[in-house]
Amino acid sequence: MKIVLIRHGVTKENLERRFLGVTDVPLAPEGAEQALAAARHMPQVDHLYISPLIRCRQTASLIWPTVGYTLIPDLRETDFGPFEGKCHRELQDDPMYNQWLSCPDDPSIIPLVEDTVSCGLRATRALEMLAADGEACGYETIGVVSHGGTLMSMLARHGRPAHDYYSWRMDNCGGYLAWLEREPLALEILKKL
Repeated sequence: MKIVLIRHGVTKENLERRFLGVTDVPLAPEGAEQALAAARHMPQVDHLYISPLIRCRQTASLIWPTVGYTLIPDLRETDFGPFEGKCHRELQDDPMYNQWLSCPDDPSIIPLVEDTVSCGLRATRALEMLAADGEACGYETIGVVSHGGTLMSMLARHGRPAHDYYSWRMDNCGGYLAWLEREPLALEILKKL
């Protein structure tokens, strides 16, 4: 089946370049405008799978206002722990922050921050669940509205052609159209959106 992977619209905190993970904040007015503009060129989908955070729910309702959806807790964003809501400038002299930046994949450095490996495993669980559900329901095209870190983790593990985590960065209301294979789990990229 086809899958549309979309990052939520921009928030005030995104505009301020703050670490925005599990904090539940709405779209900025610019984010709502992005979503409405994106709606004009997004493929139609049979069903949506959405992070429970409001910025994703708002984005989904603006792009696909009449499509049914399922909230998937594992599609939430990375938990930035003590860095949540802060920006690099505010943290640049914090030794704990600099240690984390040097090795974001090591959960022993800052156990309160979700590492990229754990986020990737969570993203895989979400992808497995929605793939099984989409197939069982007979959907031809599904949509996912989630977060940059979660989608990058998902694509770093399952995207084809393979790329590293940061190569999958996407703009707000940007993403990918892919073909979703269940066995083995893979996302064959058809085009960037």
